[in-house]
Amino acid sequence: EEKYGHAFGIGLLQDVAWLQHFTLRDEDLVGREGNRFLCLLPRCDAQEAFTVVRRLQASLRRQTFRHGNEVAHVTVSAGVAALETPEGRSLEDLFRSAQRALKSAQTAGPHQVRLVEGNLSAEPTMPSIPTPDAVVP
Repeated sequence: EEKYGHAFGIGLLQDVAWLQHFTLRDEDLVGREGNRFLCLLPRCDAQEAFTVVRRLQASLRRQTFRHGNEVAHVTVSAGVAALETPEGRSLEDLFRSAQRALKSAQTAGPHQVRLVEGNLSAEPTMPSIPTPDAVVP
């Protein structure tokens, strides 16, 4: 929006939302707030969610988005938080952890994914996902 204007930004967000339907499962839920999307992935552990995010990133990186005469490419930074066991965890805690991971990913640069894993009633634990991306403590 800052570079191409509000109308282009809205069109781009609509295109991104449309592409998510081809990457996510029917049972997954997607919401948008401003230029951020929240994906809820039922019955999906941290490693599966991480894989979904990487697949979504790859899909978006391959796309050229057009709105009128304007063309843009999208970068995706993501924060992933997993609800492995529901005991002692609220959705607010899960959302805050995902936001913390997102902020870390955005700070690291474009196309980054940060993962918080573990029971949020305690400190999040390090996952065993072999990627160059970091884990947010």
